[in-house]
Amino acid sequence: ASGWTDAVVRPVPFEQEMASRDLALHTAWRFLRPPEPIGIQLSDGQPHRAHIWGMWWAVCAKSGPQRIETRWWEAGEPPIRREYWCVELTSGVTLSLFCDLDADDWHLQAVLD
Repeated sequence: ASGWTDAVVRPVPFEQEMASRDLALHTAWRFLRPPEPIGIQLSDGQPHRAHIWGMWWAVCAKSGPQRIETRWWEAGEPPIRREYWCVELTSGVTLSLFCDLDADDWHLQAVLD
């Protein structure tokens, strides 16, 4: 005997499943391709204001940084080194931003719908 018991699978109606999930699961990131260059004002090394869509917006909440570095083990092509932040603007819009650590340039990666 394998020690495993047969599991009983009961289908759950789609509406019931969706109602039980958190609202955050019903949103999606809309990625910009290519990412849009933006201006950032920092406070204590963290995004404080963002110049996006021709205006300066205050950041009211943020999460980060998350550092990503690719291909550091390979010779030839330079690695991609980025620091990602998730920020919420005072307008209520949530954005994914990154800083290219080699160029010190900021970009808008995605908007949360």
